[in-house]
Amino acid sequence: MTNSENTLSTFAASASSIIDPREFFLNLCLATIMSLILAMVYRRLSPVIADRSGFARNFFMLATVTLMIISVVKSSLALSLGLVGALSIIRFRSAIKDPEELTFIFLSMAIGLGLGANQRLITCIGFLFIIGVYSIRALTKVSSDRQIYHLVISSNEKIEDLLDQIVEIVSNNSSLVKLKRMDQQKDLVELTLSVQIDTYDKLKKIQTEINSKYPNLNFSFMDLAGLLR
Repeated sequence: MTNSENTLSTFAASASSIIDPREFFLNLCLATIMSLILAMVYRRLSPVIADRSGFARNFFMLATVTLMIISVVKSSLALSLGLVGALSIIRFRSAIKDPEELTFIFLSMAIGLGLGANQRLITCIGFLFIIGVYSIRALTKVSSDRQIYHLVISSNEKIEDLLDQIVEIVSNNSSLVKLKRMDQQKDLVELTLSVQIDTYDKLKKIQTEINSKYPNLNFSFMDLAGLLR
C-alpha cells in the first residue's frame, strides 16, 4: 500500500468516529444549565422592551440543537459537507428588534458550538466571564437609572404658570427635575419632565399634591428602566 493510500485510509478513519453517549449527555446537561442561566439573566437584566420571557425560552432549544448538530457533524466528514449544503438553502427571516437580542442568540449558539466540540472548560470559563461582566454592567446601570421617571402632564384648561407650579411641587419631593418637552396648543398644554424620586412615598406625595391642587389635570409616571420587567 502506497503512502497516499495510507494517508487516505487514516483520514477516512478519523473522519468518521463514534460519539460517546456519556460525554454527549454531560454536554447536554451543561448546555441546559447554561441556557437556563442565560435566560434568567436576559429576563431580569436586559433593557430590551419586548416580550423577554417568550424570547428567552428559545435559548434552551438553540443551545441544545446546536450542540446536537456539532456533535453529529464532527464525527463524519460526509455529514459536515451535507450540513454546509443544507444551510446554504435555509433562510432565517425572524425580525430582530434590538441588537442585544442578536448577541444573546450568538451566545446561545456559542454554548452549543463549544460543548459540541467537547471544549467544556473553555466554554464554561467564557460563559461565566461574559455573564459576570454583563450582570455587573447591567446592575450598575439599573441602580443608577431605576429611580428616573418621566412625568407627563396634560391639561385642556389654560392654567397660569402651570410649569412653575408643577416644577415647585415636584422639586419639593425629588432630587432632580428636568424639563424634557413642552407642547402648547390652543386648548392643550402638555409637559414632559424627567424626575428622580428616591422613595415610593415621595412619588405618592407628588400624586396627592397634584390631585389636590389640579383635580382636572391628567398626568402619568413612567419608569423606563422597569418597563415590562
